[in-house]
Amino acid sequence: MKPTTTLTVFAILSVLGGCAMATSPDETAARRDPSVRQEAGLSQAEADRVMEALEALYRPEAEALGASLDLVWSEAENPGASARQDRGRRWSIRVRRGTVGADLSRDGFTAMMCHELGHLFSGFPFRSGNGRSAEDFESLGHKAAGEGQSDYFATKDCLPRVFANSEHNAGLRVRVPESVAASCDAAWGDVHDREICQRSALAYLDLMRFLHEESPDSGEPLSFDTPSTQVVDRYQSAYPSHQCRVDTALAGALCPARIPATVIPGHVQNESGVWDVHSPEATAHAAPYACHGETPGARPRCWFGPTDLLPPNPDCPEVPWARCDGAQATTCWPSGTTTVEECTSTQTCVVFGDSAFCEGTP
Repeated sequence: MKPTTTLTVFAILSVLGGCAMATSPDETAARRDPSVRQEAGLSQAEADRVMEALEALYRPEAEALGASLDLVWSEAENPGASARQDRGRRWSIRVRRGTVGADLSRDGFTAMMCHELGHLFSGFPFRSGNGRSAEDFESLGHKAAGEGQSDYFATKDCLPRVFANSEHNAGLRVRVPESVAASCDAAWGDVHDREICQRSALAYLDLMRFLHEESPDSGEPLSFDTPSTQVVDRYQSAYPSHQCRVDTALAGALCPARIPATVIPGHVQNESGVWDVHSPEATAHAAPYACHGETPGARPRCWFGPTDLLPPNPDCPEVPWARCDGAQATTCWPSGTTTVEECTSTQTCVVFGDSAFCEGTP
C-alpha cells in the first residue's frame, strides 16, 4: 500500500454528540467582539488569492528539499483543510469547499493555511508515529510536525512572511487587545514588526474563535488575557485545547527565531545514523529556531514540556522515552523498566510514539 501521511487539522463539525450546539445572541456577540474580530465571510476569490500567495512562497522551498507542493481544493462540504505527504515526496494541502462562505476572515483563513504548512515545514517536535520505516521516511521526505508546533510556526514564521509588505497592518491596531499590543511593542523595536506581530496574533485568534464556535472544547470564551493553566511534562503531539493554541499563537508572534529556507529543524540523524524523533541531535539542531526559557516567545507549557529539550535520561524518569542506537531498540517506561531489543540485519529499529521496536522479518 502506498504510504501516505494525512494530517487533518480543521475538520469542523457543527454538532457535538449528535446534538446541535445552541448559542445565545449574547454569547455570540461576546465571542465576536468587533474590537478583536475581523470582518468574516470568506469568498472563493479571497481564498484563491491566499492559496496562490502561499504556494508561491513555499513551493520553491519544498522543491529545494526535493519535494513538490500543491495547494488544492477538495469537494468536502465541511470547512477545513489537511496537509498530506505522499510517496515520492509529493506534499499537498487540500482545502475543503465548505470553507468558502464560512464565518472566517481572510486573515483567519491564512492562519489556517499557515498551520497546515507548519506540518510540512516547521520540524521538531515531530508528530508521533510518522514515517515508520526507513523506506517510507525517505519517500515522504521527513516526519511531519505536531499540532502545537504547527500553531507556533504559523505566527512565528508563516504569517509574518505573508503580512510583510501589506499596507493593511497599521489599520488593524484599533482591533488588537491592549495586552497583545503591549507584548508586541515590548518584543519588537521596529514599528513595522510590531504591526505584523499584532496582526499575526489577531489572525490566529480569529481562526481559533471560529473553531471554538463550531465545536467548543470548553464553556469559556477564548482570550489572550486568560492563558491555559494546563502544564505538561512532555510534548503533546495531538491537539491542545483551543485556549492553549491561542497562547501558542501569541508566543509565536513574539518570537524572533525564524526558520531559514530549506531547513527543517530537527531533521537530522542521530549518532548511529538513524532518523530519530526525539534524539539529542534533533533537539540540538532545532534549538536555534525557537525561543526558550521564560521568554514571552517560548512555547507554552500547556503542550510543550521541558523534557522535550533534554536528551533521554538513562535513569528512566517518570516520563517514557525511546531511542534507536544502531540495531538496538531501547524503551524506558514510567515504571523505571527498560526494555532492549536487538534488531537483526533484516530489521530496522523504529521509534513510534513512546516505544522503540524492530520492524521487519527477523
